[in-house]
Amino acid sequence: MKSDDLLARILKQDLAEPRMKDRYRIAFIAMRDPIEQALKGGATAKRIWTILRDENKISCSYYTFSRYVNSLILHKNGQKKPQVKSSEKAVEKPQQVTPKEKSDTNIIKSFVYDPLRFTKEDLL
Repeated sequence: MKSDDLLARILKQDLAEPRMKDRYRIAFIAMRDPIEQALKGGATAKRIWTILRDENKISCSYYTFSRYVNSLILHKNGQKKPQVKSSEKAVEKPQQVTPKEKSDTNIIKSFVYDPLRFTKEDLL
């Protein structure tokens, strides 16, 4: 078998039945112009995705949709920073805490439990 035959069969199979991720990308590209116009009009990516999903025009997740908006629409127009963010809030890293010098006053050396120290009258 020649490698050209294998490549031809692969291309024929891809055209007949696109892979799952390619199917989402193809559906997004087909809807690119209306999506771009809606974004320019002030609609949010989340709202656009919700409407298109409810109308069964796209079936990808919001995460995939926002990635396509960022890569195929926003970066295409020359914007460096993506404007569409995931609906989840970014988790901020806590600042590193530098250990303080240990001093004898900050350390509890021992603890002794004495159940008879307080009586009921002392607690009332």
